[in-house]
Amino acid sequence: MYYSEACMNYPAILLLIEPNTGKIVAANKKAESTYGYSIEKLCTMKISDINVLKPEQLKEEINNAMSEFRNYFHFPHKTASGKILNMEVESYPTKIYDDAYLFSVIYPSNERNVFANTSLNLLEKSPDAIMVLDQSNRVIKINKSFERLFGCDEVSVIGEFGYTLLKDLKKQKYEYLINELSNGKSDNVTFEVTVGNNTMNYTLSGIPTFYLNNYFGAVLSIRKDISQNTFEVARNLELEKKLHEIEKANSQKDDFLARMSHDMRTPMNAILGMANFGIEEIKDPTALKYFSQIKDSSDYLLALINDILDMQKLESGEIVLEEVISNTPRIVQKVKNIIESRAKQKGIDLCFELECEEMYRFVKVDERHIQQVLINILNNAIKYTPEGGRVIWRDFVQDMPDGRIKVSHEFIDTGVGMSPEFLKKMFNPFTTEVNSQSKSECGSGLGLAITKNLIEAMGGQISCKSKLGEGTTFFLEVLLTPATEDEVSNFLKKTDVQKGINVLKGKKILICEDVEINIMIIKKLLSVYGCEIDTARNGLEGVNLARDNKYCAILMDIRMPVMTGLEAAREIRKFNLDVPIIALSANAYLEDIKKSLSAGMNAHLAKPIVREQLYSTLTSFID
Repeated sequence: MYYSEACMNYPAILLLIEPNTGKIVAANKKAESTYGYSIEKLCTMKISDINVLKPEQLKEEINNAMSEFRNYFHFPHKTASGKILNMEVESYPTKIYDDAYLFSVIYPSNERNVFANTSLNLLEKSPDAIMVLDQSNRVIKINKSFERLFGCDEVSVIGEFGYTLLKDLKKQKYEYLINELSNGKSDNVTFEVTVGNNTMNYTLSGIPTFYLNNYFGAVLSIRKDISQNTFEVARNLELEKKLHEIEKANSQKDDFLARMSHDMRTPMNAILGMANFGIEEIKDPTALKYFSQIKDSSDYLLALINDILDMQKLESGEIVLEEVISNTPRIVQKVKNIIESRAKQKGIDLCFELECEEMYRFVKVDERHIQQVLINILNNAIKYTPEGGRVIWRDFVQDMPDGRIKVSHEFIDTGVGMSPEFLKKMFNPFTTEVNSQSKSECGSGLGLAITKNLIEAMGGQISCKSKLGEGTTFFLEVLLTPATEDEVSNFLKKTDVQKGINVLKGKKILICEDVEINIMIIKKLLSVYGCEIDTARNGLEGVNLARDNKYCAILMDIRMPVMTGLEAAREIRKFNLDVPIIALSANAYLEDIKKSLSAGMNAHLAKPIVREQLYSTLTSFID
């Protein structure tokens, strides 16, 4: 099945589906990258191979959509790797060479603001007169072309039987068509429409919205017999134009966020680096307090930057889970170190009832993201709990039959609570509660959206109950996979700090960086380990030094004058395939990481530089 370039590169999943069998006959690149199947493989599958709802669950969601007058469905879709994605699906009928299909636009639930009503808007602008019927063959939607052709308005006909609007159509023909549709068959009939003194021939085509033996309505399309091909071409041209405009807008947004992320992370690297050095070295209590306040403020600003970046990654499907070996006491302690001081400053009674603190078992987990989730929830609890209030974090650990470990968390606060209206949309991006009790606090409105998407990406669940003026309780459930003995042994070797210091001592490392303060920070971080340092202020200098010297590792900035870090890495790989090259860049998108790796680099670390991350990365490449 032919797909135009605009459809193939459209940023949402596009599927063309046979309405009676559910067979997928065409798919785009986004479907391939999201589901993990090739386009060729997808075209051998049915939509039921992806949609994991049971027939009774499907029927329930269909009925919910009808009762809520939604033009989309909430469906969980399973990828090739077995991961479950929460998706929203819009499906509308189309005809290609007289064959009926369902054209489905599919996107993650958190991207509703980006793609919602895409198909509906195109349907609205169709030159065909469109009427959508429910299970009882009552009208639930007509488009503008239908209003113009039959001289009616949508509000006045909602709930009417479809036949009453087609007065020129013989009842026998209409009943024949509806009977065919209710049996899952697409068909059409012809009839004449009289407008004034003119009588024209029209074709009434019907496509059932029919899934797993559940008939839940139909879409009727009315067009002139003559002009069919012209209308089809015009509609396709309009569709391609709209898709191109959306793709261009998304590309411009991505470019802007990438530049903003880089330009903000670069000075943050200097601010946080110098603040950390000041905290470590300054003895004067007053000065130490100043440095601590600078660091706290910088951490908060960096968190906002990361929120925007993470939300963009989640929207584009670029978020990558990086499982590492860790244990729950280590994760809990890191979280407690961050939130305890904040609770103390605000006068909040912070209580812990944690079974996982006593669970000294190594597990495979995305440590950074699980910590981010826990910190987001606890920070919100502290933020929206008045002075003298209480926040409780408790958990329950359970061994599962499949060998995994289920950890169920509860976060209980006596804060301002949330209204029933806000609870319905609390996980939507850029959404914050505005009332007299919460207006003293502010945020980006991204924290909960990111938290929910991260938890679901890790296969977990999150829910909440709250009452305005009384407090809030969040429920969080995650499944952890125990590490094998070999994985634990390798992890313990890598985390032997003294051994790492011995590994780096005396090792010659090249820093390619054009910003002087960044050079100073990296040098100071590495001096602790006794490294010998050379520096290059641009990529060309770095290439020349790498050619004339033997280095144990090269730390490479990306944006540099004369020659970029990517160009420098490619040049170095022409004469040295062995030296580890590690990108240190304010560019933090997945696309940036891919560019670094494809240029021949071994790893990509985002600024601001984290000492532990730099140390562990270097020791993993240096013997």
